[in-house]
Amino acid sequence: MTVSEKPQGLTFPCIIDVKVFLSARENNLELVRDVLLQSISSDELESIDRKESKHGKYHSFSCRINASSRQQMDQLFLHLSSHPEVLIAL
Repeated sequence: MTVSEKPQGLTFPCIIDVKVFLSARENNLELVRDVLLQSISSDELESIDRKESKHGKYHSFSCRINASSRQQMDQLFLHLSSHPEVLIAL
């Protein structure tokens, strides 16, 4: 690639990894799944893996999504970042 060429970005559909952080609670997995399913279909949700912080105060979720468009991803991050219990969405 030459200096004047710009990277093309994402080509959809593609697999996207999304990381979501919340304060530790019993129903966090269901909450994350419900918020994700506001923007994607259950077929597009490949997996959700949960980890607990060292002292148990936080949960992080690694979500693998088969995204169909940029608009879908924008909507997904809007739903996640605007949810009052979501601390961070990457």
